[in-house]
Amino acid sequence: MPAPENRFLISGQPIYREEAFYGGVYVLSSVDHMYESLQQVRQMLILSSVGTFCLALGCTLILSRKLSKPLVQMEQATHNIARGNLEARVPVITGDEAGSLAQAINDLTVNLKMYWDSRSEFFANVSHELRTPITYLEGYAKILGEKLFQSEEEKQQYLKIIQQESGRLTLLIHDLFEL
Repeated sequence: MPAPENRFLISGQPIYREEAFYGGVYVLSSVDHMYESLQQVRQMLILSSVGTFCLALGCTLILSRKLSKPLVQMEQATHNIARGNLEARVPVITGDEAGSLAQAINDLTVNLKMYWDSRSEFFANVSHELRTPITYLEGYAKILGEKLFQSEEEKQQYLKIIQQESGRLTLLIHDLFEL
């Protein structure tokens, strides 16, 4: 008699002879080899599942890095631009939304550089335009304060120049406020 931990497939068939029960046939077959095969299939499924998971994880990681690389480049470029590096550019690699955004950042940088150049030129011009009447005012006020004039007529002429230059300065300041 087999040990109870073994598994068997039992099939029986009665034998009749002249309509009388004559006996029976029982066939016992061990199914341990089937369970061993099923165990091997389970192990292969687990191993292939783990392999597939690792492969999918690797593909996802590679794909996510490839897709996020342009965004990381854009982030770095915009940080550089914010720090004042107006020569920073983003490489335009594709024609999709990321490429369009990269081109927009580059266009924005060009416009920002033009703005800064215009602004610097504007402030240089304003500074020059304001210094000129102030220099006149200072010079003629010094002449009058130290009484370096020869006649009352010369004094009146200097006062008239001071008045004209202060009016010019007032107009310049008014124009600046309008701007």
